Amino acid sequence: MKHLKLFGLSTLCLVLLAACNQNTESSVGDTPPAASAAPSTPASAPVAASQTISSKDGKISVVVTGQYADKLSEASQLISDIPSEQLLFLQRDDSADVLLYAADLGKAKKDAATYLKALSDAVKADAALKNTNVGAVEGNKLAYQFSETLAETEVNQACLAINEGNIYSVCAISSSQSPEQLAQLLSNTTVK
Repeated sequence: MKHLKLFGLSTLCLVLLAACNQNTESSVGDTPPAASAAPSTPASAPVAASQTISSKDGKISVVVTGQYADKLSEASQLISDIPSEQLLFLQRDDSADVLLYAADLGKAKKDAATYLKALSDAVKADAALKNTNVGAVEGNKLAYQFSETLAETEVNQACLAINEGNIYSVCAISSSQSPEQLAQLLSNTTVK
């Protein structure tokens, strides 16, 4: 990932999301269930501790295994398309090459079913995205994952879009982890 100015953070996805919400507010979606792709670890390798990453408003939490560190102070260098005031958390595990964020993208302009169906259709129709996998709308959530090329680097994303009064986006991004591995990472996301 090497500080790709975190990808005009999938400018494409944010544009799609904004279109679904009829404003500059957007949300990236939920990750469909993925098969566990965890590599086997030799017995001598240190085991990463489980940690819970919670949003500053307490609304969203993700339980992950790794060595995540807060990067909100570096938001302008890591994510260019989401204003820092919308970020609820921004965490990075350098050793795993994963950036994890949650954002509050503003008030929903449509009901959850309509918004998430439009988002699902937009992601599926986007020719610039590769390895696209969009889950079914489940209540107020949509999981999806994809790959795209940004600055000549293949970047993978798995996201969870949540329409709960406001539009929330929780995403995991990496240039070395597969979309399925990133989806697995988001499988322990809780919304209060």
